[in-house]
Amino acid sequence: MKIQSPSISCVLLFVFTLAATQLSGQSTGKISGKITDSRTPLEFVTVTAAPLSDSTQVLKYFVTDSLGFFTLEGLPFDTYKLECRLIGYEVVARNVTLTKAQPQVILPEIDFSPGANELEGVTVTAQRKLIERTTGGFIVNTAGNLVQAGGTATDLLKNTPAVTVDADGAITLRGKSPLILVNGRNSSLGNPDNIPASSIESIEILTNPSAKYDANAESGIINIRLKKIRTMVSMALLPWQVALVPKVASVARQS
Repeated sequence: MKIQSPSISCVLLFVFTLAATQLSGQSTGKISGKITDSRTPLEFVTVTAAPLSDSTQVLKYFVTDSLGFFTLEGLPFDTYKLECRLIGYEVVARNVTLTKAQPQVILPEIDFSPGANELEGVTVTAQRKLIERTTGGFIVNTAGNLVQAGGTATDLLKNTPAVTVDADGAITLRGKSPLILVNGRNSSLGNPDNIPASSIESIEILTNPSAKYDANAESGIINIRLKKIRTMVSMALLPWQVALVPKVASVARQS
């Protein structure tokens, strides 16, 4: 007895029925887009999504790839505030709504403009690449970043790829609590809010620490590297910063 194979129309009907069933039961959506600077793709931009009703509670984050693309998946239907951050640029925000009728949103290309707070009359020459990849992660060279010149280490970390700082000042790296070092060592400086941004040479992010670090580094490492003390003393510090110089100097000498 010859068994007849299902007709193409039956197969297509089954596929469409299955797809419709899955779509009707869907309760999450996706937001994607591309970030550029004058049409040039921007890598390392941190994109976060938080409910518009409570923008301090970040639900998802993504770091743009080498082509500037990002995708935030698994977001419950709601209206979200998207914030796009990269050190040296102003923060760009967008409000996006995901619904059952529109579970996927592809944003128009987001074009960054350099930060507008640069110091007048200052020219930076022979500046190193802002972000450099390493075998364990990447390094953010902050020394030439004039936008954050009057802030603190926390201000720099807010715009550092893969790092988030919540409303209470808690710092996470890819959603986990990292080990925070100063010049590669545990530091008595403590809160990054106590470290002037102008005293920082670079911030090293280790998302895949080597075996030389202990178990406390499993969630990643943020290593804040300070400028040499002779450079720091020559800077014009504010009164509240002057009190920090002995502490910072002590750590810098150990490096």
